[in-house]
Amino acid sequence: MGCSSSNSADVNNPGNAPKAEVIFILGGPGSGKGTQCEKMVKDYCFLHVSTGDLLRAERQKGGPDAEELENIMREGKLVPSDTLVKLIKKEIESFGNTGRYILDGFPRSQDNWESWTRIIGNSVNARFLLMFECSEAVMEQRLLKRGETSGRADDNAETIKKRFATFMNETQPVVATFEKQNMVVKVSAEATPDEVYENVKKQLTNKGVQPQKRPEVLFVLGGPGSGKGTQCARISKDFQYVHLSTGDLLREEQKKEGPMQAELKAIMEAGKLVPSDLVVKLMKKELLRRQFRGKYLLDGFPRNQDNIDSWNKILAPLVDVNCLLYFECSDAEMTKRLLERAKTSGRADDNEETIKKRLTTFHSETKPVLGVFKDQNKLKVINSEQLVDVVYSNVKKQFKSSGLAVTQNGQRPAKGKYVIGLIGAPGTGKQVQASRISKRFGFQHFSTKLLIRDEIKKNTPDSQTIKDCQKNNQPIPGKIVVKLIIAAVNQSKARKFIIDGFPRNQDNLNAWYAQTSNPIRLKYIMCFACSQEVLDKRIAADVAKKDQASIQRKVEILNNQTNQIIQMFKKDERLIEINTEPSADEVFTEIEKVFQAKKLDR
Repeated sequence: MGCSSSNSADVNNPGNAPKAEVIFILGGPGSGKGTQCEKMVKDYCFLHVSTGDLLRAERQKGGPDAEELENIMREGKLVPSDTLVKLIKKEIESFGNTGRYILDGFPRSQDNWESWTRIIGNSVNARFLLMFECSEAVMEQRLLKRGETSGRADDNAETIKKRFATFMNETQPVVATFEKQNMVVKVSAEATPDEVYENVKKQLTNKGVQPQKRPEVLFVLGGPGSGKGTQCARISKDFQYVHLSTGDLLREEQKKEGPMQAELKAIMEAGKLVPSDLVVKLMKKELLRRQFRGKYLLDGFPRNQDNIDSWNKILAPLVDVNCLLYFECSDAEMTKRLLERAKTSGRADDNEETIKKRLTTFHSETKPVLGVFKDQNKLKVINSEQLVDVVYSNVKKQFKSSGLAVTQNGQRPAKGKYVIGLIGAPGTGKQVQASRISKRFGFQHFSTKLLIRDEIKKNTPDSQTIKDCQKNNQPIPGKIVVKLIIAAVNQSKARKFIIDGFPRNQDNLNAWYAQTSNPIRLKYIMCFACSQEVLDKRIAADVAKKDQASIQRKVEILNNQTNQIIQMFKKDERLIEINTEPSADEVFTEIEKVFQAKKLDR
């Protein structure tokens, strides 16, 4: 069976979406691969997948599959390779078939690898096999030392020798298969863990795998009616945090299809509470969708100790938690606010009896959580009984005193370059309005179409890739599009830019957020909206009849590709939506109002 590192699209990866990337990790018992995996997760934001953990989680779920696993393991049999690979596939699919994974202890045998190629195949990008080499003498010494305190029955000399023999017999054929494809990276594991890790980092760099800064997280808690939602919206806007609510994530997930959605549906249909593990996995999925980059406000989390335990198990190794921001408000004030809201909200739970129960539940669950963060010196308390503006003023002071207001001396960062992406179907007048915006507000206007056309004229590898994509009617890779935009922006003395025709798809957006050195901010996306009826009339008037069907297909493809992006930016309040059905002058008048309101005229 051959190894594949292809990143081309296939039936398991529609729409040329970026594939999940996998690095396989192997090493004998006592080679220290587990320690090295922990270090890699911390510095590279890898998602660490252990088949042992997947098996244990599956058994705990119950059901026919769990019962079958229980019977296999009770009889002392090996779990079939197909079963293991299906669990790995399910795990990767639950996170949207994207992200960077290290598979710890897989593939252990040729049978494992054959199942992988048959079940998963090219649906993920198998990068290489990282092999930790260590002599039997050193591994035996380490395991016997561990056996003095571990209490593990297999940490004895006789069993250790059997484990070595099994590892060598089963693993060497797999390693040989990868070596034939030049996909094995070997690291000596006989030195100290830190010395070994230095070599690991060098090897990863040689393979083009770069470290990634961990995302920053701010937990936010407050009782019902404390006003934390209002404050979160302001923090998100002013300090560039992405505002995530567990309730919103659960509602969004129910609309989708996939393993996680099916599990969620079964739980809710049974009338059970959503387990903390599943809630945290939804957060992990959302952070993964955003490339584990940026800063996040987690609104209403963690509510209890169970939430904390799930967080520590699933997400803690991948993120940095700044603090827990707690909006403190008396029960009397919260009750007063909620009853006032009830006059117009129509919410069934905005009545005095239900409010009292909600507050009792909140206090009983949350007080222990506050204690945990206080002990870690990570609790920041804000009095939220004051006026909204006064509360927010205190939030900003807390941010500055805690170093959350961004750079030195509590000051906001110096204003850097930023971009507004401009998307819209042919016939919406993008080019005309972009030129007017450029003249009126001092934005430099770049068109991705023209940047690509200029690149084609050059004799470069990228120009050839572009030609091949156009010849085969495939989208141009996002990394090339972004590379052209960044080069143009960096060569310009301007500070703000309108980029016409960007981002066209999720691949464009992923490539943008993959910038690692001196990233340029994508501040807003401006979407030019127009009804299909008006577009049809404009196309019929401006385009030759023989070309109209082609333009219509382009409009349909564009709408399908950009819809997810539009919804994401709308959710983050970073979408500028302009109705382009009126005259060009009327449209620009509306643009002027929006730009002035958002202070983009400065």
